Amino acid sequence: MPRKSKGYSKTAVKKKGHYYGRLRITKPPFGEFWTRQARNKTHARELTNELEAKYITGGIEALEAEGMTVAGLVEHYRKAKVIDAIY
Repeated sequence: MPRKSKGYSKTAVKKKGHYYGRLRITKPPFGEFWTRQARNKTHARELTNELEAKYITGGIEALEAEGMTVAGLVEHYRKAKVIDAIY
C-alpha cells in the first residue's frame, strides 16, 4: 500500500555554493514553491520546518502574505472588509 501524500515536500538544496530551504506544494495549483536562503545545511532544514509550519497553519495564503506589497494588502482589505455605502 503506497504512502499517502501530504500535499507538499520540503528539502534543503545547495545551489552555486549557497544553501536554501525549499517548500514545494504538490497539490493544485502545481508548481508553486517557496525558497529561503540559509547559512548552512542545518539552518536550511530549520527554514523548511518554519515554512512547513506556516503552510500547515495558514495554507498558501500565509506563505504569500510575507511577500505582499502595500497595494496587494489594500486590495485584500477592500475585498474582505470594505462595504459600499447605501444611500
